[in-house]
Amino acid sequence: MAKLITGLAMLHLMQDQRRPIQGVCYLDEALALDARNQRSLIKTAAEFGFSLIFASPAPLTTVRYCVPIHHRQGSNQISRVSWQILEPLEA
Repeated sequence: MAKLITGLAMLHLMQDQRRPIQGVCYLDEALALDARNQRSLIKTAAEFGFSLIFASPAPLTTVRYCVPIHHRQGSNQISRVSWQILEPLEA
């Protein structure tokens, strides 16, 4: 968790502050973190301008979207049509 926050902070500091961007960060094995730490990471990443994608072999309590990965003809495919919105982001 500390490595991720440090990495996000470093990427944030390297960005041109005149042109803010929204980035995405992928975190594998997110199930290893408890719900409190997951929420903390989501909040901290957002403060640095990043959205987190958690990968987990089991459901997480902090999930807002579920994005199924389908395997077809030897490759993995993700379709926006198959996304499951569990909790929409607040405006």
